[in-house]
Amino acid sequence: MDSPNKSEIRISLTLANDHGTDSLCMPCLQEEGQKNKSVVFCLECSERLCNSCRQHHRKLKLTSTHHLLDIEDDSKTSANSSMTESCPEHPGRCIEYICEGHQSLCCKTCKDISHLGCNNIKYIIDEVDQFAESGEMGKVEKSLKGLQTKLTAQFQTKKIHSANISDQVSETLNKIKTETTNAIERISKLAEEADNTVKMKSSDVKNKLQNEIDTIQNVLETLNDTQRVLTTVKQNARQPQVYIAFKKAEHQLDKYTLYADEIESNMKETNVHFKFDKTFILIKENLHSVGDVQVGKNERSEKKLQRQSSVLLRVDSNQRYQKRLSSTPSISKRKKAIPVGGHSVRIPGDKTTCHVTGCEILEDGRILLADYHNKSIKLFNKNCSYISHIVLTSRPNDIVVTGEKEVATSLIDESVIQIITVNTTLSLCRRIDTGFPYHGLAYCSEGKLYGSTSVKGGTGEIHVLDITGKILDSIKHVTEQVNLVRPSAIRIDSKKHLLYINDLGRNCVYCMDISNGESHYKEVFTYTDRNLELRSGIAIDSDGDVYISSGNMTVHQISPDGVKVHEILTAADGLGLPHCLAISSQDNHLLVSEFKENSFKLFALR
Repeated sequence: MDSPNKSEIRISLTLANDHGTDSLCMPCLQEEGQKNKSVVFCLECSERLCNSCRQHHRKLKLTSTHHLLDIEDDSKTSANSSMTESCPEHPGRCIEYICEGHQSLCCKTCKDISHLGCNNIKYIIDEVDQFAESGEMGKVEKSLKGLQTKLTAQFQTKKIHSANISDQVSETLNKIKTETTNAIERISKLAEEADNTVKMKSSDVKNKLQNEIDTIQNVLETLNDTQRVLTTVKQNARQPQVYIAFKKAEHQLDKYTLYADEIESNMKETNVHFKFDKTFILIKENLHSVGDVQVGKNERSEKKLQRQSSVLLRVDSNQRYQKRLSSTPSISKRKKAIPVGGHSVRIPGDKTTCHVTGCEILEDGRILLADYHNKSIKLFNKNCSYISHIVLTSRPNDIVVTGEKEVATSLIDESVIQIITVNTTLSLCRRIDTGFPYHGLAYCSEGKLYGSTSVKGGTGEIHVLDITGKILDSIKHVTEQVNLVRPSAIRIDSKKHLLYINDLGRNCVYCMDISNGESHYKEVFTYTDRNLELRSGIAIDSDGDVYISSGNMTVHQISPDGVKVHEILTAADGLGLPHCLAISSQDNHLLVSEFKENSFKLFALR
C-alpha cells in the first residue's frame, strides 16, 4: 500500500533491474558519461530520465506533452504494463492531468479535446511532491471520517423519525376512532334525551286532552240527568216542584254554556312536533370531514409551553392566578342555554307552597332539591320525573354533594348539618352539630365543608369545618380578606382552588383564592352589575365560567376573571324568578329552580 504522503492518483512504472545500468539516466550516460539515477520513463522516447533531464524534457516544446511514468526501484514489472489509472473516456490512455477549473481528471486526449480552452491544467507528476508535503491527504481523510460520522447520525435519526411516524399514525388512528365513537355516543345520548322529551311532552298533551275528554263526558252525563229529571218532574210533579227543577236546569245551563264556549275557543288541534337544534343542523350540513392531517414541526409551540411551564414553577398559586388574569384577556365563549326539560316541585303530600333553597345534580344525572317550606329533600331522575323524597326534622337551606353517595344539607333552625345517603331512595345518615345556622354550603376535595353565616353586627363569615363540625378557620370582615355582610350561596372550583361567595347584603359576588390554606385567603375579583339583583343561585361549569341568578328574571354568565359575558337566560326563555342554580359535570346541564312557580327547569349549555 502507498505511504500516506504520496498521491492516490499515481502512475507507477517498474523496470527489471538485472543489469546495473538499467536504473541510470540514459541521456546523461550517453552524452556526458554521468551515472545519474533515473526517476521517470518517457513512453514516446523510450528512455529513462533523471530528475534534471525530466525537468528539461518537460520544458522543451517538442517533448512537453510526452508521457512520463514514475519508476520504482527493484521492480520486476516491464514498462509496458506500468499504467494503474486508466481514463474512463479513452481506454488505454492513462490519467496524467487535472483541470482545476472543471475539477476533473483527464488523459492527454481529454486535455487536447475537452479542455483545450482551459487555462488551469496541471500535470499530475509535477503536483505530486508539492501535494505530498502539503498534508492535504490527512485533512481529506479527517473530513471524510467526520462526514461519515455525521451521515451515520443522520441516518439513525431519520430511522427514529420513521418509527415515530408509525407510532403517530397508530396514535392518530386510535384518536380518530375514540373521538368518533364519543361523538356517536354523544349524539345517541342526545337522541335518547330527545326521545324521552318527546314522549314526556306528548304524554303531558295526551293526559291534558284525556282530562278534557273526561270532563266533557262528566258534563254530558250531568246534563242528561238534568234533562231526565226535568222531564219526569214536568210530567208528574206539581208546579212548585216543576219551578224548582226548572231553576236548577237553568243554572246548570248557564254554567255549562260558559264551559262549552271556553272549550269551543280552544278547539284547535294540539300538535306535537320536534324542532331540531340549529347547531345540530349546521353541524350535520357542514360536516365534511373529521379533521385534517397536519405535517410539520412544533418547535415554536413546544418552546412556548416550556417557557410558560418555567414561569409557573417560580411563582406561588395566588401570583400565578393574578398573573394569568392580568396577562390574558377574557375569552370565555358566549354560551346558549337550550331547554331540555323541567317539572313541578310540588308532590302529593306537600302541605304548602314549595320554596327551593338548594339544588344539586348528581353524577348520574339525578336531581336533588331542598324544599324549605315542606321540610324535605326531593329526588328526581335525569328526565325530571319525581322518584322519592325524605322529610327532615326542620327546614333545609342549601344542599351540597359530599361523596359518591352522600349529600349534606344545612338545617338552619337547628344549626345542624344533616348528612343524607343517596341510593335508589334517600335515607337519613348522621347529624353534625355546628352551633351556627349556615345559609350556604360548599365542599372541597380535601374533605372540608365551607358554610356561610351571618353574625351579630351586620357582618358575615365563611367557616371552614372538618367532618365533625369543628371550625378550622374562617373568612370574615378583616382588612386582608373580604368585607362580607350577608353571604348566602357559596361554591368551590376545586381544580383552581377558588371560592365564590354570593353576598346579598352588598349585591356582589366575591372570588377568593383559597390555595394557600388557612388564614391566607386573598380576594381575586369582585363582580357586580347595575342590572344585577342577586339571588342565592351560583354555579360553575367545566370551562370555569360562573353563572349567577338575578331577581330581574335573568341568569348572568361571567368569565373566570370576573368579566360579564352576557345574560344567558332572560324572561324570554320563560324565566320567572330564578333562585338556585346547579350544573352537572357530565353533560354541562344548567338547573334553574324558580322561587315562586314551584318548578325547576333544565337547560343544556352550548
